[in-house]
Amino acid sequence: MHPETGTTHALILPVANTKAMQLYLDDFAASLPTDVIALLVLDGATWHRSPKLTVPDNLRLVFLPPYTPELNPAEHLWPLLREVTANQTFADIDALELRLAERCVWLTKHSDTVSSSTNFRGYQTSAYA
Repeated sequence: MHPETGTTHALILPVANTKAMQLYLDDFAASLPTDVIALLVLDGATWHRSPKLTVPDNLRLVFLPPYTPELNPAEHLWPLLREVTANQTFADIDALELRLAERCVWLTKHSDTVSSSTNFRGYQTSAYA
């Protein structure tokens, strides 16, 4: 997600590991215009820092200090996802995945909602693009 513009890019994957992270990096990199280098702000999850990752040439990874989730604008997206899944039961994992996918599509179409939740403290990203 881009805090200033509210644009998003998401994949719903069944696991959070190095292989899934590689799929995301490759997919995100391929979605960018050819003249753009994107800066991704990440926490210290092991799959974010794995030496097995191959970072595409048009991406730069920047890692937050340990125990500082409040610095990561992406952390403020979780409530927007939870509000469509909290206190509900789903028939199976496919039903949950469908609800999350619908919400991700909705967020893509409502960049103003994303930006208002993530562009805090004058978070400026355009200087890095």
